[in-house]
Amino acid sequence: MNDTDSSLKKSSLSKSTLKNSAQISSVPLIVSELVYNSLSADAQSIAVRLELNRQKLQVVDNGIGMTEIQLNQLQAR
Repeated sequence: MNDTDSSLKKSSLSKSTLKNSAQISSVPLIVSELVYNSLSADAQSIAVRLELNRQKLQVVDNGIGMTEIQLNQLQAR
């Protein structure tokens, strides 16, 4: 099970950068991008928890996920 658990500060909520360098400027767009990523990983189950007062977003899915090599390549961008 993949677990993307991010504590988000207000600045990161308004300026999140994805691997393709596109800027996402709203919470709904951030959530939709994370759900899209889960679907791209062939997830059959996706849970989203958003706690605005704590500035916390959690997406849990049962998708395929990324290998350590893929994660390292993503970080290098």
